[in-house]
Amino acid sequence: MKVYMHVTLFSALALLAGCGGGEPEVEISAPREVAKPEVEADPALSTAERFGMRPAGEMPSPHGAMPPAMQGQSAAAEELFHFATPEGWTQVAPRQFRNPNFIIADNPDAQVYVTVLAGTGGGIEANLNRWREQMGQPPLSAEEFAALDTISFMGRPSPLLDLSGTFNGGMMMGGGGEPRPNWRLLGTAALIGDQAIFIKMTGPDEVIGNQHEALRQFSASLHPAAGHSH
Repeated sequence: MKVYMHVTLFSALALLAGCGGGEPEVEISAPREVAKPEVEADPALSTAERFGMRPAGEMPSPHGAMPPAMQGQSAAAEELFHFATPEGWTQVAPRQFRNPNFIIADNPDAQVYVTVLAGTGGGIEANLNRWREQMGQPPLSAEEFAALDTISFMGRPSPLLDLSGTFNGGMMMGGGGEPRPNWRLLGTAALIGDQAIFIKMTGPDEVIGNQHEALRQFSASLHPAAGHSH
């Protein structure tokens, strides 16, 4: 139909031009449809997917239901967990991946926080070896990992990592984007159901080096708030 109209209109104009009007011929092109470029947006990825997490079939926490992974970035930490704050720790506002969140000895560089993520990230050993990498140290062998000291965490013995050196955690992990020499890292991890939960402490060696007992107290006291009173 579009072609037929184009030819008829062009013929009519040609006849008018030839009838003595002396007007130049004008060609009207048939209308064209211009295809719009297709823009395919990247699918929204959850935080767990970006981190390569995957579900695990671990036993549930003996303390009760874990808070949903990554829940409550603005929620009060007490709504998620019950815990005893050690002397010298100051609770500060939660941040992404950090709730509850503390500084130690009023030093903003000395930090300790709890993170809950969906999935396992390859297991506790893989996660702790990533922390070793942040401190410039090689991964542990299976035998070395099995020989680590343990700490009571979420109702079970969990491996305690204690590292000294230069911290390269980056902006996301609190490293400020710059290497931090003479730094200390203490932390532990546990798999609860289909989630991984971490306590991580980083800061200057002179501050973090004497925090072992405080970390043990905090770790033993921490449990999900759901179904429990203080």
